[in-house]
Amino acid sequence: MAIFSIEVVGLKEAQKALRNLRQDSLKKFSKAVNASAMKIRNEAIRRVPVSDGLLKSSIHVKMYKQGLVATIGTRLNYAKFVEFGTSIQGKKSNKFPIPTGYSYGSSHRLPISREGVVPELVHWSKRHGLNPWAVAYSIMKRGGNPAKPFLFPSFEMEKPKFLRKIKPLFNSFIRKL
Repeated sequence: MAIFSIEVVGLKEAQKALRNLRQDSLKKFSKAVNASAMKIRNEAIRRVPVSDGLLKSSIHVKMYKQGLVATIGTRLNYAKFVEFGTSIQGKKSNKFPIPTGYSYGSSHRLPISREGVVPELVHWSKRHGLNPWAVAYSIMKRGGNPAKPFLFPSFEMEKPKFLRKIKPLFNSFIRKL
């Protein structure tokens, strides 16, 4: 009976080198993602078409997956109405894809819910010393609000720069493997 034995020399060193390469590459990719995410955030803040700072101050970056994924956005419900517009005016002026479930609705309805005028509109109207019903009626009469995108254009502006930034990182990682 024949007995075979295989000895792998340097396996532990190779595994350690791969771990170090992975960690080093992870840091570089994460740094690139974070830098681009912050640029998108800052440009979006600059583009927000509002007089008060509530929407501007709500735009944030959240990092996931060891810094390899970033989301840039806001939790304010009315931000989507600013970004994509409302009713006929929004539909005509928006040049970006709308999120699943977003509807421009009808231009012949007041922007109200079962409880009355949409809460976001009530808050905005009160901050500006206006009657919420009058504001809702005015929006309806002009066929909604046009889109005033701030996040999508910021992303589109940064995307080619980001891709140029990570291409050499990716190529370097592949070469070192």
